[in-house]
Amino acid sequence: MVKVSLVMPAFIRDAANLRYFEQALNSAIEQTYEALEILVVNDGSPLTAELERLPQLHHPRVRYVKKANAGVASALNVALKEMSGEFFTWLSHDDLYLPTKVEEQASVALAHRGDAVFYCDVEHIDEAGKHLFFELTPDIPPAVQYLFHAQYGCFNANSYLIHRRCFETVGPFDETLRTTQDNDMWFRIARHFTSIRVPKVLMKYRHHPTQDSRSPVHLGECNDLYIYFLKSVRREDIMRDPTRSVARYYAECACIRSQRGYRRAENHSLRLALREGARSPWRERSTLNLIAGLLLRRLRPGRWLLERIAPESSRDVASNESRVN
Repeated sequence: MVKVSLVMPAFIRDAANLRYFEQALNSAIEQTYEALEILVVNDGSPLTAELERLPQLHHPRVRYVKKANAGVASALNVALKEMSGEFFTWLSHDDLYLPTKVEEQASVALAHRGDAVFYCDVEHIDEAGKHLFFELTPDIPPAVQYLFHAQYGCFNANSYLIHRRCFETVGPFDETLRTTQDNDMWFRIARHFTSIRVPKVLMKYRHHPTQDSRSPVHLGECNDLYIYFLKSVRREDIMRDPTRSVARYYAECACIRSQRGYRRAENHSLRLALREGARSPWRERSTLNLIAGLLLRRLRPGRWLLERIAPESSRDVASNESRVN
């Protein structure tokens, strides 16, 4: 049985954060996998005294590391240096693992020959822990996984189980990123390693008012990240996908960015789609209609016009946006 390091970065700034962290730590301690270390990295929490009074920090499975505040990526990089396990998994302070999360993923990982990372399905909950919805992640063929991640982003950061050699290949987390260090890392890993789904709900992702993904910083970083993703994808890689043209791929990216509110990234995708569509406008007429629909939807008169004289384009835009959800 190989050892797994379950990493928990902690920046505890208020009573709600402390309550969420205690619940998360309990879910880590309750893991059924035996060869497990829980590495708590205190990233300069304002409520360090309250954090250190938690009795769970003295559990035999828990190892506690304290450092000056420098962000989540910095805490994760400290964990990569400190961890003694062969595999890495990350539990945020406000999320929860189901008891068999590590065991079920480790079982698949140990049975798999070759380099890969492993992810699972996710239940979304509210701040009180009540069920919101299930996120059933798709099985992505290895040949198009890199394209998929560039288009949609990566799966929930806490759903992964990753061998430490993956980090030796791609390097540490980017400490200049405050809220998107996870997507950046998983995208870099996707360039080198196949992702394999464990088709079970094994973790809970909590939505609450103070999470970092609601901040303006997150919006700016996401725009930059999605532009970087498409700049990283080569045209010849997209052409290997027989299901759509290059122009269609970029237009679908624009739909996804539009639905998520990432306007700069949407504009970047639209420019790429228009450039590709101009190569063969007759063949790409449905893609160009999709692009026209996206542009018209930005204006109230355009939305009115689209609904009345271009119902096909309107349905096309709506269909592509619904694929994201």
